Amino acid sequence: MSERTEELRESFAACDENQDGNIQYGEFASLMRNLGAEMSEDECTIGFTEIDTDKDGVISLDEFVAWFTDNV
Repeated sequence: MSERTEELRESFAACDENQDGNIQYGEFASLMRNLGAEMSEDECTIGFTEIDTDKDGVISLDEFVAWFTDNV
């Protein structure tokens, strides 16, 4: 496992407030606010939907890692 992947796993775990193995919309919105992102509700929804590629209503670790490695 690469150092970057391990960092992303740790970031994911910190965002997963209820520790259920997924990031729900509320956790994502909280993360964006904590990062200082000034996003409207619509912008937050669009961001969440972009990362949730399988459209199951949550962001999995795999989706989180894929998004950050492809877009950052």
